[in-house]
Parts: sequence; C-alpha cells; structure tokens
Amino acid sequence: MTRLKIFSRVSSFILLASSCASSPSSQTQYAPLTSDTATNQSVQTKTSSADPPTAAVSKPEADETTSVERRDEELFERLCATEQLKGCEQLKAARKARADKQRLVKEYIDLYRPTVAKLAGLLVVPVRAPDARVDASATVNTKQPDGPQMVQVEVEVDYRNGLERHPNTNMIRATFTSLKELNNIMNAKGAYPSEVTTIIRSQMVELKLKTLAKTITVLVPAKDTGLILNARILNGTVNYALVTSIPGLKYLVVKEWTKPMYAALKIAQSMPEGAVVIEEAKPTRQKHISIYNVPSKALCDNLRAEVRLSVSGKPQRKWNPRAIK
Repeated sequence: MTRLKIFSRVSSFILLASSCASSPSSQTQYAPLTSDTATNQSVQTKTSSADPPTAAVSKPEADETTSVERRDEELFERLCATEQLKGCEQLKAARKARADKQRLVKEYIDLYRPTVAKLAGLLVVPVRAPDARVDASATVNTKQPDGPQMVQVEVEVDYRNGLERHPNTNMIRATFTSLKELNNIMNAKGAYPSEVTTIIRSQMVELKLKTLAKTITVLVPAKDTGLILNARILNGTVNYALVTSIPGLKYLVVKEWTKPMYAALKIAQSMPEGAVVIEEAKPTRQKHISIYNVPSKALCDNLRAEVRLSVSGKPQRKWNPRAIK
C-alpha cells in the first residue's frame, strides 16, 4: 500500500507541474522532487519490504499521512506563482520628477523675497514735507468789545508729485529693475522645463508702479505681496493753531487743528486678479479753513496763526496746550 501511495503522489506532482507550466499566469520554473526526497521514498520502500510482518493496527486512512507526504503537499501548494509585478520603478521615477519640480519652483520663488522686502522698507521712509501757507483774519465786534471775537484761519498746502516728495524714488525704481531681471530668468528660453514654468506662473501676481509718466509692471510671488500691502507709509499731518505770547511762556495755544497730509504713494490690491499697485499721487493743493471765537483779550496778546508740517504724525515743535480763560 505504501508503494501505491508514493506512485500516486508522484503522478499527482507530474500532473500539477504540467498544469502550472501550461498556465499563462505562471512563469516561474520549479525543479521536480529533490534527490533527498526520492532517496527518502526509496529507503522507506526498502524498509517496509524488509521488516517482518507485524500486527496490523487499524487507523483511519487520513491519519496515515507521513511527515514527508505533508512536506510534499506544502511544496505542491507553492508551485504556481507569477513574477514580481512591474510598476514600482515607474512610481519611484514619478516621485523623483515631482520632487525635482517642487525644488526648482521653490528655489526660484525664494529669489524674490529679499528684493520684495527691500522694496517694502524703501516705501515706509518718511516723505518730504510739502509747501504750506497760513493766513488769519479777525472780525471785530465793536458793539461787544469784551465779548468773543471771530477769527478765521486759512491754510493752503501745495503737494508736488508723489515721487518727487519721496526721498527713495531712485532706489524704488532700481528695485523694480531688479525684479524685472528676476522675471527674465523665468522667461529665458530653456531655463526651466515648461511644466515648471507653468507652476511658477501660477504662483505669481503682478506688482505695478503706476507713475504719472508710465506704469512699470513686474511679477512677484503671491505669498510675498503681504510685505508690500502691510507696509505702513507715514503720510504725516498738517498742524495749525491760534497762539499767543505771554510773559513766561513761549507759546500759548488758543486753538489747534490737525489735518491728515496727502499721501505721496498709495498702495492697493485689485481683485480678483490680486495685482498690487503702488500709485504715485498727483500734484494738488489742499485748503483748510477753520473759524474760532477767541476771547477779546487774546487779540491784544500778540494773537497769530501758525502752521507746522510733520511727516511723522507729530509736530516738530511742541506747543504748550493752555486755554485762555
């Protein structure tokens, strides 16, 4: 019976190997049973024939499987397999290509930040003060010589072109030239692959210097526009007052007014494109008229009107704020 089982298993192995070889999904070639396996089977056959007959022990046929037979079954289960599936190298190449594109984009975008930050610093420098004139007239009420008297103060402020007032005009223009040179790197033929150039352009917005003569347009990274938009330009103030002089005090303020000074440059962002525009202010004349009733005594204390311009938001000289009783 042992010979019959070995013959049956060898036949099954041959049939299974034939079916694997004919299957299109199996390309792996496996060797037949090893010499060790054949030797073990031969030894087992000779031993069985040489041993004297012993009393037969009835066992279920399923329990007569030997360790060699179980190992053979495991070999049969692993005979049919495919080669490693392809595609891993393609994925690695795709990841590397994506990383290379991201690196090129980042390296180019990072070139702009120092220049954009420099431009923002140039914009916030205080501008030159405009020209100003002040005039005042009193309407005397002789019917009430001890009562309040009406005084009218008139101030005119003449503003030149915005870039004429800005002390860093030449440096601002030079910075736009530097930004234009960075744009030329991106636009140079063969500088970057077309896909990289497309990604770079998608992250850029226009930055315009709108002067009275012409408009200069460059591209800057959208993430750097906050440096320009958050630049706090000091516009300054126009301060004028009615003052008197009394013993012991250089100035005595009767009434003071403060008006905002016109900006030399304006910064805005257009939507939905997100373009940032630095616009030069046109030359103009600003006129302020104020009326105040002063005590009659003030007219005899060297009452006069004064105007002071401050580009930092505070008067250049401090007035003594005391009221006339």
